Amino acid sequence: MSFLIADFSGQALVRLGHASSEAADRTQGRETAERLPLTGSRQGRAMATQATEVVSGGRETRVFAPVTIEAKRWGYWK
Repeated sequence: MSFLIADFSGQALVRLGHASSEAADRTQGRETAERLPLTGSRQGRAMATQATEVVSGGRETRVFAPVTIEAKRWGYWK
């Protein structure tokens, strides 16, 4: 499971982590941050519509569920 937080620009989500990741844009010690664009993505659609997106493929299912606090969009669970 990942929790992605919307960045201040409203154009991307940021996945924060604690392990090394080749996809990470930034690292500080063991902390990582990976920026994911919202435009044209499942997570972006979930944020814009405030509806859950479910993607099934083979043995894996991904659920993109928007998370809001007091009607403010913060990110989503994956």
